[in-house]
Amino acid sequence: MKTELQLTAFRFRLGETTAYTLKQLAEELINEDVVTDDLIKIAYVCEDSLEEIGPHFEKVIRELKVDAPKDRSELVWSVLKYFIREIAERRIPPRKGLHGLIEMAYHGLSEQFSVTEYVGDSHGIQNLYGSFYSYDDLEERPTECSIGGFYGLEAFPKLDEHVIQECKKWLKKRSEQIASHNSGGCAPYV
Repeated sequence: MKTELQLTAFRFRLGETTAYTLKQLAEELINEDVVTDDLIKIAYVCEDSLEEIGPHFEKVIRELKVDAPKDRSELVWSVLKYFIREIAERRIPPRKGLHGLIEMAYHGLSEQFSVTEYVGDSHGIQNLYGSFYSYDDLEERPTECSIGGFYGLEAFPKLDEHVIQECKKWLKKRSEQIASHNSGGCAPYV
């Protein structure tokens, strides 16, 4: 449920969620004994409108210490950190994690990125961005594209491991920046 709350908070910040989704999440959290006054209001009292539910969900984000800043320049780093850490710690398959990262961070917050030389280089994700499309290359051109001498679907485990290592490098390189970003409060809801 922690994952769903985090992802929903990101989507809420990006303006990509519905009142129904927030009500459903509130009910699921309550059923898992995560209960706050605002979750109860969202699930059982509020009308099905973001205008009514939104302020209560804002309070839920604060109360449960969900890392979803309002400022879009900070939000992009939170989204990147979330997906990259999930991949590096093998809690999400690399391709699925990269899809979330590209969709939510790069496309959802595109105004936060600038390109010096490669797509994603302003935030150090250029290798991850390229790796995301390498999966497609391996599927679409299985006899032309390879990784470590492996072609097509047989190369996926090699690419997965490459992505995991890139994520670990990204986290290590940015550990001070991430620590300073996290210094604002307690650990998030677990």
